[in-house]
Amino acid sequence: MASLTGSTIAASYEQLLSLPDGGLNGNTLVAVTDGDSSTAIGMKVATSKIEIIPASDDANAFEVSNAAGTAILTINSSTTSASLVHTVTTATSTPKALFIDANTSGVAAQDSVGLHVDFDRTVAGSGTAAHNDIGINLDVNSASLGTSSVIGMDIDVVGATGGTHTATGLDVTVGSSDTNYAASFGDTGNEVLVRLASNSNNARGFIYANNNNQIGFKDSDGDSVYQTGDNESHIWSTQGSETMRLTAGGELTLPFAKQLRWNTHGGNANSRAWGFGAGVIAGSASADHFGISRSNADDNTLDTNVLVIDKDGKIGIAETAPLATLHVKEGDSGLSSLNSSGTNVFLEANGSNAAGMTIASGNTANGYIIFGDSDSNFQGAIQYDHSSSEMTLVTSAADALRISSAGEVTKPLQPAFCVPAVADTDMTVGGAQAVVFGTERFDLGGDFASNTFVAPITGKYQFNIWLKFDQLTTNSNYIDVRLITSNKTHSFMYSQQSTVGVHDMVGGSVLADMDASDTVTVAVYIDAGGATIDLIADGSFLSGYLAC
Repeated sequence: MASLTGSTIAASYEQLLSLPDGGLNGNTLVAVTDGDSSTAIGMKVATSKIEIIPASDDANAFEVSNAAGTAILTINSSTTSASLVHTVTTATSTPKALFIDANTSGVAAQDSVGLHVDFDRTVAGSGTAAHNDIGINLDVNSASLGTSSVIGMDIDVVGATGGTHTATGLDVTVGSSDTNYAASFGDTGNEVLVRLASNSNNARGFIYANNNNQIGFKDSDGDSVYQTGDNESHIWSTQGSETMRLTAGGELTLPFAKQLRWNTHGGNANSRAWGFGAGVIAGSASADHFGISRSNADDNTLDTNVLVIDKDGKIGIAETAPLATLHVKEGDSGLSSLNSSGTNVFLEANGSNAAGMTIASGNTANGYIIFGDSDSNFQGAIQYDHSSSEMTLVTSAADALRISSAGEVTKPLQPAFCVPAVADTDMTVGGAQAVVFGTERFDLGGDFASNTFVAPITGKYQFNIWLKFDQLTTNSNYIDVRLITSNKTHSFMYSQQSTVGVHDMVGGSVLADMDASDTVTVAVYIDAGGATIDLIADGSFLSGYLAC
């Protein structure tokens, strides 16, 4: 060691460090001075601690240096903050600015902490000044010309091999604020990524957010797996292509050419199903149909086929092989095929049960079966009026047949007419004379005009003709009233006259076979006598109607 300067101890006092009289005072700090107490040193000591108090604030009030004289730790007394200074050199492969090596062991229960930062701010008694406090502020700036990486914080947590142990890399608890964030991640770029990696540090996926207010997940290749889309929609993707979207309105959409896949049902590789409670929506590759079925609670197999859609688009209810576009089956009727005109709807029951359809409505409303075409959505109908208890058959958008509540049948469109004859005096003798008719009493269908009835359709027509005559002569052998149709002339004759001036009726009825557009007229033939015979209008008429 170097010797003191001077020849006496007294002459070297100022080169010594001195404590006050009594020396140390236990845990109480005492000031250290030079040997003659003329210069105070910025240090106080006690048996349990040391305090540095510079004479004035200094950026390097306390300094620790390495062997080369480079400061590695300084304390700035003017800012009440400690700054760590470390110069990276090539001499050290892994330089550490600050290294804390804490080791603990023991048998008893123990809670240990490697680094504990306790930062408290007391609420001011008054004022509204804002305080933005940070417990640990970590700034890392790294630049390199090679292939490098920079990590802000590297956390390695290894649990013990014995006992029951839970290892957590980061445990964050926040609260008591108006807004609480367990973690907030930001980036200077357009996208923020949170990388998920295995123990080998291989990336397994990413959680991300971008400037379009979208968040989501990416796989290890950087392809989107899930993200929130526009208008609060949710988008799922495979290999970067959208496969499913849930809109904000709750609509689930699949892109064109995509399909839903579902789990194997009942252990059958060809049967795929989704289950809902006690029911199943299932598809079968072997049967080429899709169905809704009841699930057997014992083995989760298909128990009863409730609804089936086959490969041709036919729908079967309680029928796996529908014969019609819609096949509703209550029981097996034994019918194996349908007429080609009846393949739209098939209602089937077994031999002991009836097959039928029910249409229910309010007790003052109507029930309909309506027929339409490209010209009109109401060409025909079967209608039941619950107010009047009347059934109506509609054709060409008009009521064609009505059945009253008492069972009375009326046909508003059925061809029918009745027309009176016009009086004719001194009728011609020895030749046929056409009968002239007046205004129709009624003419349903408007088929009678110009003394002629024209059949609107092919059918059997009932005709009635009655003519009243006066001034009959004894020398007239007969009067022939003729109902002339396009197919046949029907004659009604009157003869054996013995009294002059007698009034008498001549006529009859006939069921005539007529084609559509066939005509009916009436003529009178008087064989002999004087031209004195008169046709009386009162009581003379022609009537007819379509019988069948």
